[in-house]
Amino acid sequence: MSDKPCQPITEDEGVPRMYALGEPGEAHRFLAPLVGEWNVVLHMYPGGGTTVTSVGLKSRKRLILEGRQIFEEIYEGTIAGWPHRKVTMLGYNAINQRYEFVTADNFDTQQMVYRGARDRNLGEITMTSAYTQAAYADIVSGDELSRASAKPVSWRSIVGIEMTIRDVLSIPSADEHRLQMYFRPAAGEEALGAEYLYKRA
Repeated sequence: MSDKPCQPITEDEGVPRMYALGEPGEAHRFLAPLVGEWNVVLHMYPGGGTTVTSVGLKSRKRLILEGRQIFEEIYEGTIAGWPHRKVTMLGYNAINQRYEFVTADNFDTQQMVYRGARDRNLGEITMTSAYTQAAYADIVSGDELSRASAKPVSWRSIVGIEMTIRDVLSIPSADEHRLQMYFRPAAGEEALGAEYLYKRA
């Protein structure tokens, strides 16, 4: 599959093909096992060999727009003691021949927009998105306090770190699936940062 548009539609092919591209097809049916109620475990890997695991996450996924999209809501549960809430929408863009995945959660105010394709041999969908992660950076101050104390004063300032996230969606059976999130900073190696494990409720 590619992100290139389909070949131009001729007048003879006309309306039938145009409407066919707007209807759910095989690529949408591949997603059918995702629909339902799910118990979810979220593992986050912040680094240093540590793992943070969620407690009691529950997800609901349903078809919307006559089968064109799957809408998800994670509506219950916590991670690191904080409520975790998330909404997603996943579908297949037949015009550009790619899967598209939009997500938003209560970790920050961003919407993630992923695009990608299915590997028919592995049965996985891989999608990528740009992401700006809020992080602390140590900055040496040149303010009045520094001058008054005759030495530098450091504090922690929020900065944005640009990176790419690669999502890999695997559906081994109708009763379980997995979403892995690999983070790659602009200057750095890719690493598994989080994974959602779904089991049918």
